This record gives sequence, C-alpha cells and structure tokens, in this order.
Amino acid sequence: MDADVVVIGAGALGLATALHCAMSGRPVAVVERHTAGSQASGRAAGLFKSVQADELRTRLARRSITKAVTFADWAGTPLTVARPGSYLIARTPQHREFLQRELAQSQRWGVDVREATPAELSYYRPKGDEFTLWCPEDVYIEEPVSLIQACLAACRRHGAVVMENEPVVGIPVTAGRVTGVETSTSIVPRSHSRDRVRDVSCAPTSAITSATTPGMMKSRLTRSSLYQTRYCAIAGATGGCWPRLCVRSSWTLPEKAPTTDWA
Repeated sequence: MDADVVVIGAGALGLATALHCAMSGRPVAVVERHTAGSQASGRAAGLFKSVQADELRTRLARRSITKAVTFADWAGTPLTVARPGSYLIARTPQHREFLQRELAQSQRWGVDVREATPAELSYYRPKGDEFTLWCPEDVYIEEPVSLIQACLAACRRHGAVVMENEPVVGIPVTAGRVTGVETSTSIVPRSHSRDRVRDVSCAPTSAITSATTPGMMKSRLTRSSLYQTRYCAIAGATGGCWPRLCVRSSWTLPEKAPTTDWA
C-alpha cells in the first residue's frame, strides 16, 4: 500500500491517531510489535476527568469526554461509556484549600463542578468536615480494552491497515529526512508530495504531539517491514488516553538513524 501516515504502536493513542488521520482522507498503516492494546492501554483505569491543572488540559479533557460519549456518532462503531460523574474529596485542611482553588479555576474554565450537596452524595457519606466536589461531567469506560476494540474497528472501517505482531527494526533517513519505517515483510512506497515527520509521544489525557528532536521518540523501534511514508507517527502506550493535537515543526535528523530497542 502507499501510506501517507505510518503509526508505530496500536495502543489507545496510536489507534486514535490513525483513526483521525484515516477520517481526514489519508492512507494510514499502523504497526504494532504485539497486539493492539496489549500493553498499558488495555490496563488503564478508563476514567475521563474534567478537572485538570490548567486551562488547556481542561479544554482537551472536556473535548475528550465529548469524543468518548459520541464515539459511535463520529467514528461509526459502538463504544459503551458509563456516565456516573465523580467526586473529589478533601480530608485535610491543606487538601481543602487545594480543591477550593481547583473549584474556582475549573468553574472559570467552564467545567460543571461544584461543592457536593447531601442529595448528590448518592454513594458517598462524608465523615466530619470533609470537603467534597461533585463532577457530573466525568465518565469512564468500564473495560478499557473496549476502547481499543472500538478504535481498532473504526480504523479498519475507515480504511486504515492495522498490522499486529510487526516489530519495527529501524527508520531509514535520506538527506536528513525520514523516508520510511523499516520492518522485514514489505515495502510501502512513500508519497513524495510532503516530507515531514510526526512523533506521537506519550502524554496524559489525550495527546498527539509532534517531536522536534530525535530524542523525543518514545516508542520501541523493534518492528519489521519498510513503510515509506510522508508522515511517521510513533505512539507510546498511554494508559487509555484520547488524542489531542499539538503540532510543531518537522525535525531534521542525521544521515544515518540508529536502530534501537527503547525501554
């Protein structure tokens, strides 16, 4: 196949990256050294939290919640999402001060979060002077592997090729540019209209992050066929995260890239 995008790693982040690229009309290949979701993504808590440490992450987290809840509508495959909300509980004066600050800033950023009333404490009974916040927007996926299965099905539905048990062994570089992803089984010719590299690195609550230096590559380079491509996305296991998009400039690499198994 002639792939515009090759994603290395079929965890939640890698599959979500591939899905969004495929839905934008790009030919996509995903290569995974084991099976999809077999690492951290399949063992995650599956919780989507609306309260975050800063405004950007708050906006991204809330967008991720919407994406999860409406997954079947935009991706075309079903995904069961529980919507019970969640509590944040402070049991010390220091924790109370911290939660009060989070309450004020999160409300300022548009989050539906408030001090819990007795009527809202359906399954939690505070003792003493505990301070409790109620976060009705929060959701979770009861079995995190179902997110992997939904993303995998959606990727294939939208034309992405997902190849499991394909350990990558190297990334060829020509004239300072990445020209493909090397494995042992096949060659996918590169489209030459663009020549950028994208590294999809680990990040909390949904990130698609572009790398600017080779040192930001976070995946294990132990796969095995050659995919010549416009874009190379390297996705690490993220523990059930959802994609957000942060694009930086492409990097320039040395003429000969090392073949490395990254811990």
